[in-house]
Formats: sequence, C-alpha cells, structure tokens
Amino acid sequence: MTFTTGSNPRAPSMEVYLDWIVRAWDALPKNQVINSFKVCGLTNAGDGSEDDFIHCFKAHGPIPEGCVVYADPPGERFTQCCKDTGIPCAETCVYPPPPPSAEEAVCLSDNFNPFVKCYTNGKNNRACCQGKGVEKVGKGQCLDLCDGTGTYTPDWKYWACQQVVNDIADCNSKA
Repeated sequence: MTFTTGSNPRAPSMEVYLDWIVRAWDALPKNQVINSFKVCGLTNAGDGSEDDFIHCFKAHGPIPEGCVVYADPPGERFTQCCKDTGIPCAETCVYPPPPPSAEEAVCLSDNFNPFVKCYTNGKNNRACCQGKGVEKVGKGQCLDLCDGTGTYTPDWKYWACQQVVNDIADCNSKA
C-alpha cells in the first residue's frame, strides 16, 4: 500500500479495482446469478451469427423490444432431468450441448439413452429436425438425437452431429 505526502492511504489503481470485480464475478456460482432473475431473454440473433449472450430481467420489469423470452427456460428442464436421472455429467445437459471433454464423452456414452431422452424431453422431434436438414449429416444418424422414444447404441458416428448441434438443440428445446 502506498501513502500520500499527508500519510493518507493512496487509492488503488483502476486496474486493481477491475481485477477485483472480475475475480468477484468469476467466484459467484452461476446458478445463483441465473436463479436471481425470473425471466431471461435472448437479445441477439438466434441464427448463431452473434454471440449467445443471455440478458435477464426481473419479473414484471421492462423487456427490450425484439427479445425472445422464456418464462421457464427449457435448458433448466434438460439439466434437471439429467440430474434426476442420475447422469453424473449433468453439466453437459444444456442447449446446445458443448463438445464434451474426454471424461464427459465416456460419461455420455455410459448414459447415452437417458441423455437423449432428457435432451428431447422424451419426445420424437424428428419432423422438426428433418425440417432443418439434420438428416443430411452422415447417414442420417443425427435424427436419433431428435428422438427420445427410441433406444440407441452410443457410437462415434454421432460426433458428426456437432455440425448440426444448434438445429437439433433448437428442435429439442421447444419440445
């Protein structure tokens, strides 16, 4: 700590303040922040051309024009289903699922059918996925990820579905 000529403590630099703010923000549990708001809305393009920032607003507060608003975000249902089903890597249960780490890939392989059932809300969303051209990837195997009513064998062939993960997630999140 440095002092002024009058022996008073000198204020920290702006860099010190900003560093503290970033560390404090990063230390906050994400669920606590998300759950402190009742409604979230996407305020950017839904076609993936912009970053996927989610802006949250207090219930009954102003919501910017043009927002897509979910009163009960579908991702919460997906995550909760994975937790309730006992999938140990439930952190991957978000729309769209991120490319898994090696450890998560093993977990998802071991829990493939319960994951797909949660991902699709237990419904057959193939028609929606076909409308987005999902079947054109590989030999059509990606349609399996749109149907939570079937039983599938985990296979490397599903890695190709990362190409259409946003389309699949869009259909499944609306189920």
